[in-house]
Amino acid sequence: GLFPLEAMAAGIPVVHCESSQSALSELVRPGREGERTAAEPRALAAVLERLLADVETRRTLGENARARALGYDWEVVADAVEDLYWELVPK
Repeated sequence: GLFPLEAMAAGIPVVHCESSQSALSELVRPGREGERTAAEPRALAAVLERLLADVETRRTLGENARARALGYDWEVVADAVEDLYWELVPK
């Protein structure tokens, strides 16, 4: 889904649970754009409580998240794909 990227674009750090079936950990780097936690209620609650209590960390993670999301803007992605295609075209 796009909801983590939409949250990041809005400057909201993303907290997600570890999962081998999710690529979210490739998008959200722990301690940079959000946090990753074990997939258990107490671990998730602990991370959320820590972030809710720490305004500065939330602000920093949110700013980083917004900056990272800019790289996934449709225009940026389309330009990158087009550049790649032009590199692959024989000259």
